[in-house]
Amino acid sequence: MKYIEWNKFKNVKAFTTTRDVGNIGFQIGDEKEEVKKRRSIIANELKIPVEQMIFAHQCHSDIISEVTKNDVGKGSYDFKSGVDGDALYTKETNLALGILHADCVPLFFYIPSKEIVGVIHAGYEGTLKEITEKSIRFLKDKEQVDPNDIYVHIGPSRKFYSYKITQKEADAIISLRYEKSLKFNGNDILFDMPLMNYLQLLKEGVAIENITITEEDTYDNPKLFSAHQKTPLGRVASLIMRTN
Repeated sequence: MKYIEWNKFKNVKAFTTTRDVGNIGFQIGDEKEEVKKRRSIIANELKIPVEQMIFAHQCHSDIISEVTKNDVGKGSYDFKSGVDGDALYTKETNLALGILHADCVPLFFYIPSKEIVGVIHAGYEGTLKEITEKSIRFLKDKEQVDPNDIYVHIGPSRKFYSYKITQKEADAIISLRYEKSLKFNGNDILFDMPLMNYLQLLKEGVAIENITITEEDTYDNPKLFSAHQKTPLGRVASLIMRTN
């Protein structure tokens, strides 16, 4: 299987690549030319030039950036030239917005009433910086989005079963009032990172019925990469695009 797809809307293409496609990240490993070839294959299947696959220059921040046609080529052929931030959105058609990840949480969103699509990269740091909550709030404030019009799909990520954290890390989560995302197994504290992002969506008014989540677990799924497992080395891409 090449892609794990979100197929809710006919005019929106959204998917996470798998290991069948291979490593998509320029910042990982030393196979730059192979990454370029893989990206070309994806672009061909999306029926767009590679330059219209625009990636975030992600750094586990809480920044959301709007992407326009002026950003064509950013992050397409290298990592550092990407659009700064860990969440991207656009009102344009045929621009595929992408993030790179292994165990981090990808969140795809579509707002039909505003014809906006976007994607969020929520790793541990970004989740605790409340990037999902801040991104939705930004869209409400800057784009006058009604949260009831936002549809979100939470893609493949590391589930809580393997995600042990320290008491200090748990205390940081509790201080943010997201203690519901903690689970306990004997003396172990487990972190449900997808759940914390889900709760951030609810906090900003996104309707429960508008949120879906995949059960794919990056930690032990042979179709995906895991930064925790470390081998094989690689990153998948989560991409979203609105078509004409």
